[in-house]
Amino acid sequence: MNSHQYGAPHLTDTQAAFARPLWLVLVAPMIGMFLMGLPKTYENLLLYTPETLDGLARIGLTARAPALYLMSLELLLFSVCMISAIVMVWRRPRDRVVYLVAFVMLSIGVIYTTPLFESGMALGALALVIAICEATQMLFLFVLPDVRFVTRRSWLLAITLLIARCLIW
Repeated sequence: MNSHQYGAPHLTDTQAAFARPLWLVLVAPMIGMFLMGLPKTYENLLLYTPETLDGLARIGLTARAPALYLMSLELLLFSVCMISAIVMVWRRPRDRVVYLVAFVMLSIGVIYTTPLFESGMALGALALVIAICEATQMLFLFVLPDVRFVTRRSWLLAITLLIARCLIW
């Protein structure tokens, strides 16, 4: 087996100089949508039935306590994913695999938390973001370990996945 075949694929210095800004342009809107959705998410978490408010009062909790707890979990998941993605790209700017892994990591933090869905985005734009993130997560498994498709026609799978996820959403 040829060791070069499975070696870590590296970008040239010129490619790396463009890769970071391009990655940032792709993930900045996702981060922005998450941040835009935080106030509405918190507002929705404060909507309780009278029975729930009575139950919270009986155990000595304010109405804000559960909302703050749930918001902290949302922020923790997103922060861990975002910081991990940024550190990966910062520490390994010439590694092609890192850009894909970092995008997948950040997409997990964005689409599996509530604020994205409360961001006020148009439904079509929201569906496109989620479809791209989910298709990238699935595609990730087809291009490991070196961000290359197994066969030359495997890229058709990527297009099919993206179209299917858009239609589903």
